[in-house]
Amino acid sequence: MKHLKYTPLDRINDFLSHVNLGERTIKGCLEAYSCKHTGTRDKKLSLSLENEVFRTNLRLANRRLLIQLSDV
Repeated sequence: MKHLKYTPLDRINDFLSHVNLGERTIKGCLEAYSCKHTGTRDKKLSLSLENEVFRTNLRLANRRLLIQLSDV
């Protein structure tokens, strides 16, 4: 793994360093790392996870669209 400098995360990290919810404070940061597939199993797992994230995002987008259409 190699740490990557990914400047779009800087704005999010600035936000996360100052989140105050009254009695609670959230402190956190996001970092990007490169990952290299080391074998066939890693590639299959990566593709499986990527497909699952894609399907989940598609379902969420469809739900939002249905909600918007029902409000019309």
